[in-house]
Amino acid sequence: MAEENITWDDAISSGNYVRFKKIDGSTEYENKVLTVTNWKLEEVDKFGEKQIELSMDVLKEDGNDVEKMFTTVSNRLKSKLRPILENRPVSDIVTVDILPVGEAFNRIYSVKEVKPEAVVAADNPPTTELIGGQTTPTTE
Repeated sequence: MAEENITWDDAISSGNYVRFKKIDGSTEYENKVLTVTNWKLEEVDKFGEKQIELSMDVLKEDGNDVEKMFTTVSNRLKSKLRPILENRPVSDIVTVDILPVGEAFNRIYSVKEVKPEAVVAADNPPTTELIGGQTTPTTE
């Protein structure tokens, strides 16, 4: 059996959890557009202390179908997601755009709900067709 060359990038990006990646050569992170469902809050033991964790099933990550989990104990991130998720049934499918800014204890989050029509538009960008000698934008 031939040995595979597994890189650190492969090891870090593997798995069933969503991870935020830094932009190459920068201290800034890439945003993630996640389509989620089945969120729940539960008490977990992390680093020897009890914390409240938000976990969600991820159906799409940046427009790609996936079967992943998103979990966080960050109070800052939970407070940004709260107005989007709190009064909805947990079985709703919701798309959010999350951008982490800063490092470690100074990290804050920009979180926006992406409305369904914006998700459809992102999955089907406008094309142009030549009609009667004129270029006309269309969507399919």
